[in-house]
Amino acid sequence: MDRRSFTKSILFGTVAIPTLITGPAAFANKNRDDFERQTARVILTLLTLTIVVTSFLIFTKRGYMGMDLTGEHPVGPAEKLDSSKIPLLGKLLSQSISKQFANANLIGTLYLIGSTLVLLPLLVLATFSTLWLTHRNQVIKPEKRLRKIKLKTELTEAQIKAGRSVGRAVLANGILLAIMTPSIFDTVEFKSK
Repeated sequence: MDRRSFTKSILFGTVAIPTLITGPAAFANKNRDDFERQTARVILTLLTLTIVVTSFLIFTKRGYMGMDLTGEHPVGPAEKLDSSKIPLLGKLLSQSISKQFANANLIGTLYLIGSTLVLLPLLVLATFSTLWLTHRNQVIKPEKRLRKIKLKTELTEAQIKAGRSVGRAVLANGILLAIMTPSIFDTVEFKSK
């Protein structure tokens, strides 16, 4: 057997046979950290306590905005390589989250009441269209939208502040980012308006 035949048989054995046996999935990267493939529930870990967050509320003077967080939501890495600087392709690819929120405004404090995450704003909220949640090194991007809701039992500001403070929220580019501690954003200082 000459060297070319041997090389062809080795290549065929390492490339074609796994494809024939398992199909194209043999070459799929099963550990991809993209938002299209991975989903998870919103889970908050505080020291030894693990809480599945089931809802998100924003307390305002005009009422409540809320979102049901039960079920699974797209999840991905909080920090990835910033590919926005690559010529031509950079405009098509997204920026890292720390770049997207570099000029973000601090807008409030997050409290945990039972399994509900409540945002108590420091100021009147500007308009935003999207909510993202970050905890540890992950970002959760719920596909649902916040909507105006009516609570059976109204919460007061004092009752909310009696809950456990679990983070803060910032706003930039029409996206509200709820940062639940611990997070990779804990050391980042945001502007207060």
